[in-house]
Amino acid sequence: MLPRVPHEPAEQRRGQQLLFLSLLFALLLTFPLLSVFDRGGLVLGIPALYLYVLLVWLLLVLLTGWLVRSINN
Repeated sequence: MLPRVPHEPAEQRRGQQLLFLSLLFALLLTFPLLSVFDRGGLVLGIPALYLYVLLVWLLLVLLTGWLVRSINN
């Protein structure tokens, strides 16, 4: 977690963290990384590309929810 700066408002910090999170997940869903998983392989009977996109999306939802709740408390 990032160290707190006393003069930085909580909403500005939350905005910066959410921006970082969105840029990270935009990077994870770009073509070069998607093409790595688009090789036709199966993981537990599920295409690897579908599983990768599902897990990235789930991680995005969980991290965003955790970040918003932790800052509000």
